Amino acid sequence: MASSIGLAFVPVYIDYLGIEAYGLIGVFAILQAWLALLDFGMTPTLAREMSRFSAGAHDAQSIAIFSEAWRSLHVSSLPP
Repeated sequence: MASSIGLAFVPVYIDYLGIEAYGLIGVFAILQAWLALLDFGMTPTLAREMSRFSAGAHDAQSIAIFSEAWRSLHVSSLPP
C-alpha cells in the first residue's frame, strides 16, 4: 500500500520540486538504504561483545581479533 502511494505521488513530487531536487532525494534515499544494509547486524554484535568485554569474558587474543575487525570496518568505511 505504501509503495503504491509513493509511486502515485512521484509526478506530484517532480512538479513541486523539479527533476534535479527529486533526483537528489533519490540519491540520498539510496545512500541511506546502503548504509542500513552495511550496518545490518553490526549494532547487536558490538553491544554483545562490549558486554562480554565488561564482564571479563575476553582474553588478550580475542581483544586483538576484535580490534582488528573494528579497524578494518573503519578503513572500509572511509571515502575513496
